[in-house]
Amino acid sequence: MTRNRLMLSVLAMTLLIPMIAMAQDTPQNNDGQGRGWRFDPAQMRQRMMERIKTELKATDEEWTVLQPKVEKVMTLQRDLMMSMFGGRMGRRAPGTGAPGGPGGDNAQPSAGEASQSEIVKATTDLRTALADDNTPAATLNEKLLAFRTARAKVRTELDVARKDLRELLTPRQEAVLVVDGMLE
Repeated sequence: MTRNRLMLSVLAMTLLIPMIAMAQDTPQNNDGQGRGWRFDPAQMRQRMMERIKTELKATDEEWTVLQPKVEKVMTLQRDLMMSMFGGRMGRRAPGTGAPGGPGGDNAQPSAGEASQSEIVKATTDLRTALADDNTPAATLNEKLLAFRTARAKVRTELDVARKDLRELLTPRQEAVLVVDGMLE
């Protein structure tokens, strides 16, 4: 399987499957009338962690040790995936109401966006530089180098995080995470 296909399967595992599961719940909005569905990232992460714990058949004690390692791998995978898709995966650009759309009600970046990882920031900076046809070649080269450096750093961190996680797993648990695309 090519690296891009592997990353796409990781994307499906980390983003799409939990969203489908959440969409099956009764949609509610603030008025409790069931009109519209509100996306809750914390709830999605919680469900994803519960699913992984169940798949690993981890005890509560094991999970206390494994969960931070699993979360680190997932965060690094997400950041790497976002860099591969130009930082556009479900993120709203500051000052926009929707991805790529003008205006809107989300003018301020969320707490997660405000503390962007280095790779997400480098991707955003490169995309911004590309958006201006008058950006000097030297600036593009600088942004491209920053992007490549940040991406290489995330890949290295991901390899280390996977190794740290793998050392704690039983062979069965490791196999589960390999099939899920979290480990290689």
